[in-house]
Amino acid sequence: MEGKKIMIIIFIIYCILILWLFDITEKDNDKNFKVSHKQDIIINHSSDLSDLLVTIDSIKSQTYQSKKINLIIFDFSHEDIKSILKLYENVFFKINVIKSSNFEIGDHYLDLDERIMIADEVLIIKSGMSLPNSMIQELSNLLLQGNNSAFLIPMIYICSQRKNIFLQLFHSFFTMLKLSSINKGIINKIDLYRDCLIIKRNIFMEILSNNYSNLSVRGVLNCGVYIDEKDLSISSQSMLKSFYIVYACINLLFISAITMFVNAPSIYLLLAILIKIIPEAIIVYSYYNRLKIKFPKIDFIVYLMIIPFYLFIIIFNNRKLILGR
Repeated sequence: MEGKKIMIIIFIIYCILILWLFDITEKDNDKNFKVSHKQDIIINHSSDLSDLLVTIDSIKSQTYQSKKINLIIFDFSHEDIKSILKLYENVFFKINVIKSSNFEIGDHYLDLDERIMIADEVLIIKSGMSLPNSMIQELSNLLLQGNNSAFLIPMIYICSQRKNIFLQLFHSFFTMLKLSSINKGIINKIDLYRDCLIIKRNIFMEILSNNYSNLSVRGVLNCGVYIDEKDLSISSQSMLKSFYIVYACINLLFISAITMFVNAPSIYLLLAILIKIIPEAIIVYSYYNRLKIKFPKIDFIVYLMIIPFYLFIIIFNNRKLILGR
């Protein structure tokens, strides 16, 4: 009996933790505030030309004036994309293509000539991303209105095959955990080479020169940005990895509670199970909705049951998840 009560207390503490961590409230900003200055956009392009064209077309269709957008494309492919992109030369302010071969090393921005930059802020995205048509305007508004150095943009994998729905949700779990940790001030770090974000130009240059301090970053929840990728690498910082371990232990305790309840039904065990699963399902599902992930509710319920086993991938294995299109 005493063990069952302790289990209930643990699950109550856990629910309070995720209720605090996954807070879906966001600061309101002036919707009538419109930025109209020039905008630098860095696109990291690695292979598929069609992915790059999808991204450029989504930028072209933005509510933001195309003639004020300066594209800086880091090209790691083996194609001559410069000649292909001549079709867009009258659409944007300018298109700059920088050939590079050190994508995996993650220092290619050091090849960037600051003189080709024209704005006080820079948006960094990846080839293959499809942007909502008002995203650039909204991000620019956020950056200019507040005191933040940068806003992190969540990337959601496009699940083209139903068999990958759980991998999509699993990857999205780490996305929302990182955003929540940033917004709660648990971590205050960005990766210019892996993250997608909008950042003030002076901060961007200071980070490249390893000469910056007082970085203030927030995550933007409701961008609705999707990306089509084959490989999704889930990397974690030590702080987040600690949470993964705690989360795995909680779920193993949950599995133990279910097993005990099946063997010997008890009102205390039933209460413990309900305290764990109902608030968690509501909170996480609400957060996924803010990320604008589309998935069936039945799949989500099944996913909540199997996530403890997925967690061992990130705790004990740093390999990439291979997501076939």
